Amino acid sequence: MATKDDLLRGAEEIGAAVEQHARALAESPDDAKAVIAAVNRLRTAAITYVVNAGELTGWGNPFSDLEDELEEEAEETAADDSGEESGDDSGAPPSVVKVEASYLVRVNDAEAARRHLAERGAAQEYSAEVSAAVTTDVVTDLFLADGWSPHQYGEEIIEVLEEKWSCGPDE
Repeated sequence: MATKDDLLRGAEEIGAAVEQHARALAESPDDAKAVIAAVNRLRTAAITYVVNAGELTGWGNPFSDLEDELEEEAEETAADDSGEESGDDSGAPPSVVKVEASYLVRVNDAEAARRHLAERGAAQEYSAEVSAAVTTDVVTDLFLADGWSPHQYGEEIIEVLEEKWSCGPDE
C-alpha cells in the first residue's frame, strides 16, 4: 500500500522527469534516444504517481482527460485563427510515430472485470458469451473499451506484473 511519503516522492520524480524532458526537447530535439528516454521517465513517473495516489486516497487519475482537453483547446485555437470550425492549417506533413507497449498482467478476478465492463455499458464483444475462465477475452474487451489502462482496475481485479513501452519516430 502506498504511503504519504511515496506520494510526495512521486511528485518530486514527476518534477525531475518534466525537467529532463524539457532539457531533452530544448537542447537536443533531434536526439531520439534522449527524447524517448525522457518521455519514458516522465510517463513512468506519472503512472507511479497515479497508482500511489489511487491506493492512498481512492482518487482517480488527474491526468486522464488531458489529451481530450488539449484536442479541444487546439480545435478552438485553430477555429479562432482561421475563422473555421477546426482544422490544421500549418501545412506541415503529418508525423508518423511508432508506439509499442507490452503488459504482463495477472487477472485476479475475471468476473469483476466483466462486471466493470457491464456497469459502464461497455461492449463485451469477446467475453460476453464465454465463461470467466477465458481471461484473454475479458482483457481484450477492457482494452477495446478503455484504450487499456490496467492500473485503473485495482490489483484485486488486474495486477500489472510488468509494463514496457516506448514512443518515437517511425524509422
